[in-house]
Amino acid sequence: MQLEQLKGVFGSTTKALEILYLNYNLKPVVRQGFYDNEIGRVKDFCRTHGLAYETAPYKVILADKQKRYSDKGFKARVDDPRRGMFFIYISKDERKATEARIFEMKDNHKELGLILGYPECCVDFFVENWPERSQLDNSYVFPALKNTDGYKFPFYTNIIKRSQDTTLLNHFPHSFKCEKSINMAKDRLKMLYELEARTASELVHELKCRVRIGTRTIEFS
Repeated sequence: MQLEQLKGVFGSTTKALEILYLNYNLKPVVRQGFYDNEIGRVKDFCRTHGLAYETAPYKVILADKQKRYSDKGFKARVDDPRRGMFFIYISKDERKATEARIFEMKDNHKELGLILGYPECCVDFFVENWPERSQLDNSYVFPALKNTDGYKFPFYTNIIKRSQDTTLLNHFPHSFKCEKSINMAKDRLKMLYELEARTASELVHELKCRVRIGTRTIEFS
């Protein structure tokens, strides 16, 4: 699997990388959202490569339609005329793909996070903060920052650039110094260096940056 070919199917670098993580057993289940015109090629890819997939029985409409990227959306019926994304759950294990779909359908955030391969500490962090953050922008950057001392953090946990299609993680770490998240990102980056060293180097360069969040200026290095 080549990253550029995967981007042509799945539509972004982050989504393509997730499929590589799945292929190299660095992630048990992938959950991604696609619009009607994208679903066909994704399902064709899964069938061709022997991957199991499940489709959510509803669509998700982004709360902020003016943005290309948003963490917040709401469920709607499949026949709702508004444009929405359909979640597809992809795995090498058919049972896991099915369970992921069911967990999300039942809003079981804990089990969904675990089956997607997120660290349990980060899953618990999400569950704890979800009641408040889901009513706001559904971003967990501020709670993670609150849990992190200092101003210099490892670039492995930089999820600030998710909206720019630049990240090694697919979850919000409970802290920007979360060891389990850092180790997960290191394993993924090692795989990427072995496959496409130039792409890996470019990604690291983008992740190493200084950003201002609220009243704090932090540096990922």
